[in-house]
Amino acid sequence: MIIIDSALTLTEALVGVSLDCPSYILAAQRVITVRYRSYDFLEHQGQIVTHEQYAARVIVFFQKAWAEGFLIAKLKPIVLYGWSDERSMADNNSSGFHYRPITNGTGISLHAFGAFDINPVQNPYISPKETLPTGAEYNIHAPGTLTTDHPLIQMVREEWRDRWGGDWESFKDYQHIEPALVAAAPLPKADDSKSRPFLSFSVMLHLA
Repeated sequence: MIIIDSALTLTEALVGVSLDCPSYILAAQRVITVRYRSYDFLEHQGQIVTHEQYAARVIVFFQKAWAEGFLIAKLKPIVLYGWSDERSMADNNSSGFHYRPITNGTGISLHAFGAFDINPVQNPYISPKETLPTGAEYNIHAPGTLTTDHPLIQMVREEWRDRWGGDWESFKDYQHIEPALVAAAPLPKADDSKSRPFLSFSVMLHLA
């Protein structure tokens, strides 16, 4: 038996997105439907919204998570939380696309370009000023925790050469994975009307 946690269309998953989101970013988003094993040890179907040019790697990540027996609490588009990061994190929801400023900053978060978060309660954001979600603790022995030597993080860092927030020095964002090429390259201007590719993959995408 598969427990269905999310079965949205792309239109439904993007309802209510910030009006400031440029059309080229919005047009590039895709909904990926994946299976995962949750903390009840049952098979679940969830969804994540991500940029079309990072979708292949997101698919591979969840395929490997399944193969490794890595537990994922929930996987739902953040629209189901009213576009609130706080509500999504408090519910231990893993998520992708969100057009918003970076946490404690003013630039646009790479969640608009493929970044995604995994199990925020087990993998919190920790800075000298705060821990998000509130009350979360980072315990490398807890199921569903991302660590330096975990096969998922090794794949992200060594095979993909992408970035994990657990490697950052001034603060830690253990839940966060982002494409390195986007971080290193100039982003398209906000007045561009068409989606621009910024990464290329040869992996077949299985999109819903």
